[in-house]
Amino acid sequence: MRPSENASSHISKHMKPKILYNGARPLIVLAEENQPSDLEKELAAFRDDSQTVRKAAALEIIMERFAAGEKLPAAMFHEAGETDGLKVMEFIKQPIRIYAVPIPGTKGMLLLTHSVWKKWQKTKAADLKKAVSALNKLQISGAIKCLITD
Repeated sequence: MRPSENASSHISKHMKPKILYNGARPLIVLAEENQPSDLEKELAAFRDDSQTVRKAAALEIIMERFAAGEKLPAAMFHEAGETDGLKVMEFIKQPIRIYAVPIPGTKGMLLLTHSVWKKWQKTKAADLKKAVSALNKLQISGAIKCLITD
């Protein structure tokens, strides 16, 4: 079973934004205080799997480079699609994808939402909706206020 298959899809009231990669364009996850986020748990599971350990390490380097402000080629980072008027981005190291949504009112921050083991070409609508849902829950919680820079 892949990590995203058993990851919790809810965001409790106690989840707070947490910087996973800091830099010119910080990458944020939602996590319970002093706990790893679901995405961190998923990445750890990929690191522990002999089939995906190198892919997970490469993905983490890709995200670090992005956060530092580096422009990445489309093969590593691009728009996965759009839903509810919001763009959903994805970091890629085949076959792992990590979905992200730009956080409005910030200067380039992305909310990293979840990962998938993708063996198909087209992005599933459910993955786009899951990413946007995480952003909506961040906004509803009010925790987004601490991230706004505009």
